[in-house]
Amino acid sequence: MVGMSRSLIGLSTTIVLLMIIGALRGQPASQTAGQTPGQTAADPKTAREWRQAAAARRQAKDYDGAIAALQASLRLEPDSPTAMFALGAVYAAKGGTEHSLEWLTRARATRRVDMTQMEADNDLKSLVADARFAALLPTPEDFAQPFVEPVSVLREWDGEAMNDQFGWIARNIGDVDGDTIPDIVTSAPTKDIGGANAGRVYVYSTGTKRLLWSVDGQPGWQLGTGVEGAGDTNGDGVPDVIASAPGGGKAFVYSGKDGRVLLTFTADRKTDDFGRHAAGIGDIDGDGRGDLVVWRATTGEWFWLPSSRRYDYGVYGYLPWGNGSQFRDRPLIR
Repeated sequence: MVGMSRSLIGLSTTIVLLMIIGALRGQPASQTAGQTPGQTAADPKTAREWRQAAAARRQAKDYDGAIAALQASLRLEPDSPTAMFALGAVYAAKGGTEHSLEWLTRARATRRVDMTQMEADNDLKSLVADARFAALLPTPEDFAQPFVEPVSVLREWDGEAMNDQFGWIARNIGDVDGDTIPDIVTSAPTKDIGGANAGRVYVYSTGTKRLLWSVDGQPGWQLGTGVEGAGDTNGDGVPDVIASAPGGGKAFVYSGKDGRVLLTFTADRKTDDFGRHAAGIGDIDGDGRGDLVVWRATTGEWFWLPSSRRYDYGVYGYLPWGNGSQFRDRPLIR
């Protein structure tokens, strides 16, 4: 039985490899796998499938096949900037400079594609010396109106340094400074004030733009990888903040009022990737205080943290992913 299973696995692997090779050579996958020409199990049907076929043919340097596949994609989705950009790259690889620039220009005109990727595309290296290539790259003016619809920017905050990943997450947390205007929390998980990849969390007043408070992680923590409004967890009438530091195996609840630590949750092991996501989920146990969940990536599980139980028990409900009806007590607070 074991021998038969291995034979079947080997056969299926061979068929898959033959299908891939056939696709790269431009042959129908059904013919390659031993099927008759009339069977077309892997023929592209949607625009996305045609783009995927084009990518495979481009990788195999079948540029004519890639162009044909992208044109088929555009017949189904005529305004696809992805297909237009890819056509520009394929024509450049084939040596068709004029066609390449024509399709890249069309892609740029949609304003729905990141044209900076031209600089990283090896097939476009041959165009770098052409002045028309540089003209297709974004300019500061392109970012003056970054939205498709008319938008007025009411508040804008800048990070403290490049590569901090400032703005990794930004959330409405409710009014924490008492001016009746909802305020925001954001983060910079690789901020290095507390050490390399320590991370920093910021809370700003939306009404005044002022920084209300910030907190820093320790080296390697990446504090702020997960950050959300927590609701009022301590009953002082001010919404709080939950932020995670998966590099340190920790998650923290901070007072929305002043940023002091209200709760610290510590994983069993730092390698659990505990806190990749964290969020407030409202009052689900009816005690009038906000409850919390924290994600442990290595096991794919959420931990339910009812705020009212922290003073009496020091233990928290354990909520397996996809099963909200069963809870077990696990000590998570330190």
